[in-house]
Amino acid sequence: MKILSVPEFQTLIANKGWCHENSTEILAETDDMVYGWGRVSSKFAGLEITYDETYSYLLGDKSSFNSGTEGLDNPIVLTNFNVIDEHGDTIDQWNLHTILHYNFYDVDYREIRASIEVDQ
Repeated sequence: MKILSVPEFQTLIANKGWCHENSTEILAETDDMVYGWGRVSSKFAGLEITYDETYSYLLGDKSSFNSGTEGLDNPIVLTNFNVIDEHGDTIDQWNLHTILHYNFYDVDYREIRASIEVDQ
C-alpha cells in the first residue's frame, strides 16, 4: 500500500489522467421529491478513490438538486493507498472530503449530477 502525505495527495489528484465512472440509483420518490444515492469511482495508476453521496431534488425540477455525505459512515474509500497528516495519522473523512472538493475540481458533484441529468 502506498502512503502519501497531504501535499503528495493534492498533487496526485490534480493530475488530469484520472478516469472517472459514475452511477446513481433512485432510493425513494414521493409526491414532490426524489431521493437517491450516487457513486463516483476514480482510477489512476493502480489507485482508486470511491466517493458516495446521497442526493435529492424536487420532482420535475433537477435545478433544485442537492447532495451531501451526511449520514454516511465512510463516504470516501481509498484503494491501494492511504493519506497521512503531518503527525503521521490517517487523514479523517472530513479533511479528505475537503481536499477532494478543492483539488479534484469537485468531480464528485459534477459527475453525479451529470449522471442524473443524462439518465433520467
